[in-house]
Amino acid sequence: MSTAINPKRSGNVRGRKARRSILFSKAWVMMAPSLFFMGIIILVGLALIVIPDEANRRTQYEIETYRAISANNIIRARNCLENLIQISGENPKPEYLYQLAIISEQAGESERAFRLLERLTLPGKAGYAPAHVNLAEILLGQQNPSPATLDEAERHIQSLLVQRPEDPNYLRMQARLQLARNRPEDALKTYGLILDRDPSIGLPMGQILINLKREPEAKRLLNSAKTRLRVELDQNFENVDTRLKLADADLLLGEYQEAAKMLQSGITIGDPSNRLRKAMCVVLARWADSLGNKIEDLNQRLNLLVQGLSFDPTHPLLLNEFWKLAIEDLGNDPNQVLKLRVLGANLSILDAMSGLQELRLGKKADAKKSLESAVKKAPDLYVLLNNLTTIGEMRGNSKSNLGIDLLSVLLEIDPSKASIRENRGLIYLKMEKYPESIADLEQCVTASANEQALHMALSMAYDKTGDQKKADLHRSESERLLKASGRKVASKQDDTTKEEASKEKVKS
Repeated sequence: MSTAINPKRSGNVRGRKARRSILFSKAWVMMAPSLFFMGIIILVGLALIVIPDEANRRTQYEIETYRAISANNIIRARNCLENLIQISGENPKPEYLYQLAIISEQAGESERAFRLLERLTLPGKAGYAPAHVNLAEILLGQQNPSPATLDEAERHIQSLLVQRPEDPNYLRMQARLQLARNRPEDALKTYGLILDRDPSIGLPMGQILINLKREPEAKRLLNSAKTRLRVELDQNFENVDTRLKLADADLLLGEYQEAAKMLQSGITIGDPSNRLRKAMCVVLARWADSLGNKIEDLNQRLNLLVQGLSFDPTHPLLLNEFWKLAIEDLGNDPNQVLKLRVLGANLSILDAMSGLQELRLGKKADAKKSLESAVKKAPDLYVLLNNLTTIGEMRGNSKSNLGIDLLSVLLEIDPSKASIRENRGLIYLKMEKYPESIADLEQCVTASANEQALHMALSMAYDKTGDQKKADLHRSESERLLKASGRKVASKQDDTTKEEASKEKVKS
């Protein structure tokens, strides 16, 4: 009996045999690696198309952040850092958070900056060292810090010292903390740990010893520091930091002339940072303060102050010494001014001092003559006299109109002096004389370099006088200028005050 052949089944069998022969053939074995790698390439290609390359994105944002910071584009830098943090997930790099804190501070977002720093320095963790340093500096820099503030500063400093117990910068902060806690002996020991590595540490140690009435020890230590610092200066004669430290040592030793020579030689070489000029103002003011009341001393004091004010006519120490000399010393004996004229002292300055004395005695007509003579001889005295209204009883308060009187006389002499009128308007505002403040500020607001602040001052003055329409108008203009400058706009005046008070909260 014959068996019929099923064509379909026969085909299947032949197919299976063919597939088996291909599977086990030598040709397929040789093709397999190529096919395998081709499949990998296809999968990788699909991944590159479908899944963004996170590493490339991160690198691109880092480059953009650097470019934005270099171009001082704070908004762009902040956006790039926020994107970096977002793509990093739950554990972004501490560097991103820290840089965002610095950028936020520059953008006027001090509270956010402070929160970011706190996030990087949580209790019980090592934390990010630069954030610890920043917060410790903030806390130690406060005036009259509370015990709780000092405890918090200590937490940050200890976190740093655990990581690097011999770091000179961290030990300096430790010594400052000990001084803030009125433990000078402990601070001396802490400073002593880094004295061999940094001779300039002899300066704060010398100051502590002077405060402890241990002058011989202080003198030995300061002279030793000077010797080592001079070696450093000989190796790099243009080093501004070393020159400043040497001047500080001379100042602590009471060697004012040596300190001034040290700074002057550096100023002659050149100091783009202007730090040497600022230090010179301090030295000349302290030098003037150390002199007595003999006529020769008074003449020298006057010359020192004039020299200092040529470096910086706004320096508060110099202005205070000038006022003290004009009113407290020369003012008590008018004959002293005549003696100074005989000695050949600066005549324009003496006229100005006479005008101040007469103004304080209520002799406004005589004061005007003296001041007019002064500014005629030296027109630059307008700047000095205007700046004098920032100190002592000249500032303007309920007890004294002396600053207002001085500015009013100067405006009678020359009504075109806009800076003097602007200053008088701000003093009127402080004295709550709002109509007078408005009259002055409206004349100079649009031409002032301080236009935004003057619009805000006018807004406050109009608000106090009940003219809400003009108050809102000036406030709106102030906010527009504030936005244009890239700073944060507050919704209320109290917020503005709070914002300005916390400007220095985060150090960059």
